[in-house]
Amino acid sequence: MTVPLLKLNTGTEVPAIGLGCWLGHPGGGEETYEMVKTALKLGYRHFDTASAYENEEGGEPSASRVYLAPKYSFLLSLRRDSDHDDPLRGFESSLKALDVGYIDMFLMHWPIAHIGSFTGPALQPDESPTFVETWLGMEKLLETGKLKHIGVSNFSVKNLEILLEKATVVPSANQVELHPCYPQNKLLEYCRSKGIQVTAYCPLGQYKSPFFSDPELNQAATQMSTSLSRPVAVSQIVLGWAVQRGTIVIPKSSNEGRLKQNLEFISLPDDVFKIVDEFHKKPGMHKALDRYTLAKPGTVVDGLLTVHVCNIHYQFGSEDVQVLDMTVPLIKLNTGAKVPAVGLGCWMGRPGGDEEAYEMVKLGLKLGYRHFDTASRYKNEEAVGKAIRDSGIPRSEVFVTTKLVDWDHDDPLRGFEGSLKALDIDYIDLYLMHWPMARLGGRDGKICQPEESPTFVETWLAMEKLLGTGKVKQIGVSNFSIKTLNTLLEKATVVPAVNQVELHPCYPQNELLGYCKSKGIHLIAYCPLGQYRSPFFSDTVFIEAASRLSNSLSKPITPSQLVLSWAVQRGTIVIPKSSKEERLKQNIDIITLPDDVFKIVDEYHKRPGMHKTLDEYALRDPGTVGWTYEQMGWNLDKEGNVVE
Repeated sequence: MTVPLLKLNTGTEVPAIGLGCWLGHPGGGEETYEMVKTALKLGYRHFDTASAYENEEGGEPSASRVYLAPKYSFLLSLRRDSDHDDPLRGFESSLKALDVGYIDMFLMHWPIAHIGSFTGPALQPDESPTFVETWLGMEKLLETGKLKHIGVSNFSVKNLEILLEKATVVPSANQVELHPCYPQNKLLEYCRSKGIQVTAYCPLGQYKSPFFSDPELNQAATQMSTSLSRPVAVSQIVLGWAVQRGTIVIPKSSNEGRLKQNLEFISLPDDVFKIVDEFHKKPGMHKALDRYTLAKPGTVVDGLLTVHVCNIHYQFGSEDVQVLDMTVPLIKLNTGAKVPAVGLGCWMGRPGGDEEAYEMVKLGLKLGYRHFDTASRYKNEEAVGKAIRDSGIPRSEVFVTTKLVDWDHDDPLRGFEGSLKALDIDYIDLYLMHWPMARLGGRDGKICQPEESPTFVETWLAMEKLLGTGKVKQIGVSNFSIKTLNTLLEKATVVPAVNQVELHPCYPQNELLGYCKSKGIHLIAYCPLGQYRSPFFSDTVFIEAASRLSNSLSKPITPSQLVLSWAVQRGTIVIPKSSKEERLKQNIDIITLPDDVFKIVDEYHKRPGMHKTLDEYALRDPGTVGWTYEQMGWNLDKEGNVVE
């Protein structure tokens, strides 16, 4: 195996692929010893450890002495935050633990200092020792002759700019989380301009990294396997991409088969490189995956034993750190398009509300939302479109849904062009017929009965023609029942991509969901959290289940997250609405529910009096929407509640 070498700003060449020695927990000396011993045998010559990992000794005797003289290996160690006040103390401790003649590279593990020990209080950026003071102390270590290079870890562009104002030695490396979901493009470019080598920790991500299950990446791996006549894994494509970008990678594995794979560098053809390089542009995919580092906004986790609170926005120079720990599943429509399973509903409770809608969508985009649902009837399409344009996020990364209003059923093209103009975007991802009934002459016009023209079938056939304009990607319906869908599908030449309906634990629409799945129609849930003091939020069983999950996941979980996660786990898309930042964060943070919790939510409607609609706008009283329940195809229970 040939491992590329990358040259540092000192002229030293370093193997581009090393072995990360963090085992997921402090210590593990024997396990570390065996892992490093196997790796040396397989050809690894670059090892990354740290004082905080508590495994620098790695068992006795040292693997480097058994298999390879230190001068032929590149040995890197990171120093504890609690030694910022005395870098020499930290360095000598690592040198003694490693029991080698010298260390190739010594890094400042974090810009944050702790007093007394790593469980001591975290100092704020302006408190001494600052990371600049610590760095100046580290520069003196080069004079000992026992250290070849110094560098930093977990430094942002902001931190580096502050450091370089005072430094007399430019860091040789900056070790940061870096992978296809979190490519650190701006930081990489900055470091290149300053001669600082970027090293990627977690280069394969953590916790079921989404790129391993991505069909496109798996297909690329299969194609490369065929062209190279040997097995190629997705992990090799990811590491190959990172090295090809000029970064060093330090994946960790104690499995011999994976160690071999990780060390085997593969040069990617341009088309495969592009697939990996642009993975972060997919909806919901641009984020950190290192949950040890970022538990929640404002919290830095040392990844070992304790949580330390500091001002993360200042410390790491990131305005958008709050989006980093959220994974939004993607749902594939019958067109092949992928849609974020959690979107932001833009009905403000009344028509208009442009300024409020603009700020809500702007904040949603900042927090990681990439799916927005509006409608002509909402009278806020202009605000939604402006927020998307002003965000600077590429149009291709945002999924936009809007809807045909009732009084444009006679001319869907007119309604569509009105929405496209109001949104002021090049195309609409999904255009829905808002209701099956038509009105004539405007908002207060006559409601047409099902047999009167334009019928919803006539309107649908006209909507099908919109696909030929190239300005709409998918069409669908909203508020359709099995009855109205059956009527539609008898004449349609295009199967609706979606049906957007009220759906929540009181109103799970099980029959409709089963029917739509059988026809390849995806259900989108509006009012997924119900309305008007939904009864499940005060339910003691829900609250207790949320509390148990909070404990098991070591983070706060709310009943609303249970409800939204249940809906997504059923295979539906949800579009909850909120303009409050904390709720927006909660709503997009989908979790996998264990079977017992899923069952609690899934069977909530079976409780006495709980199976009913909660949408008081749609159902003030029978006939409010213009058609009878029978004409709509809605089912009632014996008390008169709409249950399907």
